[in-house]
Amino acid sequence: MRFTLTALLAIAISIASSQSTLAIAGFLLIPYMDKWMHFFFFGLLATLILSLKPFRKDRLNWIFSILFTSLFGTLDEFHQSYTIGRHFEIADIAFDSLGALTAATLYIKWKQYRKLLEHPLKLSFLESGSK
Repeated sequence: MRFTLTALLAIAISIASSQSTLAIAGFLLIPYMDKWMHFFFFGLLATLILSLKPFRKDRLNWIFSILFTSLFGTLDEFHQSYTIGRHFEIADIAFDSLGALTAATLYIKWKQYRKLLEHPLKLSFLESGSK
């Protein structure tokens, strides 16, 4: 399930960067909102990658999640530069990487945050025994 969520977020980011105009364009009137969105969504992506735990050691997982997310952000910016009305921005890559670094560090260092994120959701409508 975690891999699926990670892949879906990466696909959603790629689709959004392929659009000439975003559906939330009015929301972007808030100063620097696009940068904070980069920070949040790429931080979430790094957290999801980190939660997959591809390596045995937390430090390797931390490094991998940050590097992979930063590389994905860079490639996404490059891809976005081919979309009409969009362009490549170094600042976006910086916020992607900063979001990844912040979220991954919180995940590793703050145990309550990690427990909250890893706590299984109990959705009654998905349980087979619900009435």
